[in-house]
Parts: sequence; C-alpha cells; structure tokens
Amino acid sequence: MALFEKKPTEEEKAAAAERHKQLLAQNKELEKQLTNKNHEFFHQFHKLMEGHTYRKERQPDEVDNAVLNRLVEGQKHSETAKQIYGTPTQLVKFIEEAPTPEELAPPTFMDQVIDSGLFITALFAALAAVMQLFNTAETAAASAAGGAMFGPIAMVTNFICGGLAMAILAKYQPNMNAPKGERGIPRYLLASFAAVAIWLMILTLVVAIVPGRWNPMMPMLVYVIIAIAGFSIRYFFRRAKNFVLPQQ
Repeated sequence: MALFEKKPTEEEKAAAAERHKQLLAQNKELEKQLTNKNHEFFHQFHKLMEGHTYRKERQPDEVDNAVLNRLVEGQKHSETAKQIYGTPTQLVKFIEEAPTPEELAPPTFMDQVIDSGLFITALFAALAAVMQLFNTAETAAASAAGGAMFGPIAMVTNFICGGLAMAILAKYQPNMNAPKGERGIPRYLLASFAAVAIWLMILTLVVAIVPGRWNPMMPMLVYVIIAIAGFSIRYFFRRAKNFVLPQQ
C-alpha cells in the first residue's frame, strides 16, 4: 500500500524537523534534572535500546522524552526509576511491546480517583464480609441501623469521596529528595487533614440522613463479590493506565 501513502509536504518536513530539534533540547534539559540513580538508569536503558526497532512509528527521541518526563515527574513524589519501570532491561522489553507516550505518561488525577475509589470500595466490602463471618451479633445490629458504613449508598459515597481524598493525598505527596524546607510536608499534612475530614464528614451525613431501608447491610456473598470485583478491576485498570510496569 506504499504507492498510495501521502508524501509529506515541505512544510510538514520542516515542522517535523523543528519538532525533533525541540525534543532533543527538551530531553537534554530533562536529563539534567534527574537524580544520580535515575540518570544511571536512563543511561543504561539508552545503551540497551541502541539498534532496537521502535514500533507504532514511535521515534527514539519521542520515547526518550516520555521516559524522561515520567522519571522527572516521579522524582516529585519520591519515586525511583526502579519503582516506576523495574530494571532497564524490563523497560526495554516494555518499549519493544509497542508503548506510546500516552502509555508512559503518569496517571491523571481522575485515574488516581478511580484507582483509589476501587481500592477503598473493595476494602470496605472485604471488611463487611469478614464482620458478617465472625461477628453475627454486631452484624445484626448494624443491619438494623441501616448498614452503617457498609450499605450500598455508603459504599458509593466511599468510592467517590474516598477516591477523591486519596487522589488529593497522592497529588500533594511531599518530595523527600528536595532540599529541606522545600519538600512540601506542611502542605501535604494540611491537604491530608482537609481531604480526609471532608470525606468522613460527608460519609457521616449520608449515613445519618439516608433512610435505613435504602442503605441496608447486604448479604455476605454480595460483599465478597464486590471485593473480588473491585480488586480485580483495579488490577487491570492499573495495568491499562500504567500505574506500575507489569513485572515479568
């Protein structure tokens, strides 16, 4: 089908050349921001990638740019290259399996909300199942009171508010690699307190206001299914959004 491919115009060639020039300059600046360990990781990765074929029409400088951006972004949250990508060899294997800059980019705030919401919902469901399994008397009391923190509406509230709270905590996580006084610890503590306080306040209001018949304690089997589904969906969601490089 090469006969029918559209050839780039001179303007497009010039734009591509300018883009390449900008990428090279940006990559040099990003590389200067790396910690010593991350710089060594990137150097090893770059050497291993020499001679490899980049799939999905990705260019080497574009892949370098995505990796460098991810490493620099991770440094803000005290993430090392090993925590993000594993070893340089694992990253090379990942690159060979056709990643895109979007796949290498850090998760968005909304991705963090969904990820945290799934985890909290699954955790609360598992806790409710265990409570029903080992504490029948208290379970009956909780059921009569409207399911307390484990009713379906409370679970939805936890998914939304808990997910938002945990995403805010992740966003303001202090950078322990920064100089003393610039790590953002006071800001993190303030954001943590505010986010968790608002989450618990909303949850308490929902449980107090919603009629018990709309927010009942559900059967143990339902909680088991919710817990398994929540953890499973989160696992595949994290892989799809590249929260953690899948280990081989």
